[in-house]
Amino acid sequence: MEEILSERAAVFTALAAVADRYNTNPSTVGVRMGLADHVAFLLSEGAGGTGTVKLEATAESDAGGDAEAIPFRYRTKAHTTSVFGALSDKVAEYTTVAGANKDVIVEVQGVGLPEGKSIVRLKLTEVVNDPCLAGVLALASRLRYAGAVLPELLVA
Repeated sequence: MEEILSERAAVFTALAAVADRYNTNPSTVGVRMGLADHVAFLLSEGAGGTGTVKLEATAESDAGGDAEAIPFRYRTKAHTTSVFGALSDKVAEYTTVAGANKDVIVEVQGVGLPEGKSIVRLKLTEVVNDPCLAGVLALASRLRYAGAVLPELLVA
């Protein structure tokens, strides 16, 4: 049987890649976890090896403005390999280490989110101010509805 990822998971740009990605302490687009049980945010960092960023996963209601930090797990790897390192314990935040050409995958489960807060975002707060070329992709999986046309998961 042929596997069609785009019918079983939603893959999208959560935060476009730019040369000084962390400058304004951005957050990704929101992901409606009412439609998926899991989301993985993939931060890919290229040039700019001395800047660092603090990562936090947050959950908020549809009304917004009430973001609350939630636990997540992560793994890291260099761009020179396809193999991620060990999966972390659940954490409230993670600050990247200096060094260019690396990936961090942040894993958030839909189970156990705060009551009434089903929209999840990844918040990026610049720690060491040095421009880093970076962007974030998201992959939402274990969708409640699968098929050729997936429901909209994004919240601006």
